[in-house]
Amino acid sequence: MNNILNHTKQLNDGFDGNIKFGYVGSAMQEVIPELLLKFREKHPNALFSLTEMDNKKQIQALINQEIDIGFVRMERVPRGIEIKAVFEDTFSLVLPADHRINKLNFKDLSQFKDDPFIFFDASYSESYHEIIMQIFDNSGFTPLVSHYTVNASSIYRLVENNFGVSIVPTSLKHGYNMNIKFIELKNISQRTTLKIVWNNMNTNPILKAILNLIPETNINIEQS
Repeated sequence: MNNILNHTKQLNDGFDGNIKFGYVGSAMQEVIPELLLKFREKHPNALFSLTEMDNKKQIQALINQEIDIGFVRMERVPRGIEIKAVFEDTFSLVLPADHRINKLNFKDLSQFKDDPFIFFDASYSESYHEIIMQIFDNSGFTPLVSHYTVNASSIYRLVENNFGVSIVPTSLKHGYNMNIKFIELKNISQRTTLKIVWNNMNTNPILKAILNLIPETNINIEQS
């Protein structure tokens, strides 16, 4: 009810409403900007609030209705939280610009069995971390891990300063200007899927308008 009353006041003040987003960093590279541009065509006076946060914090914020919608990389969500796939991404290696391996001489990941790796912390998303480990299982070796961190800019800064190499969603190569290079892992089977999540008890009137812009995607999601 409060959301509806707030929305009415914002309409009287000349606004189309307000919606609060949570997101993992890669969602801001392509998905969220495209979605907001589409939405603004029909709702030019809508207000947006965007906060980068990890998967678990987004789910808790949705439960508490502190945000209206989230963008996560995870497989299981609590009951009452809806989830839908919106973008499937490949993975890419992240290397120092002067690393001995480049796109021309890259063959497979076994070339990196002696290199230290820098990963997103497993707490960022347990399911995402499991996919990364599957990549190495299929490559026949266990990676040497030098650092864990929680955001892409930290990973890239460590790679740039030769603390190791990394694997990230390919969409994360955009928007950074560092002395690093990327090699897309097109020939592996693993993919990472960005998903949109929301609380099915949320009464924000413009949430439905946002969701209507997300195409239907068939995907098997488990709820806990």
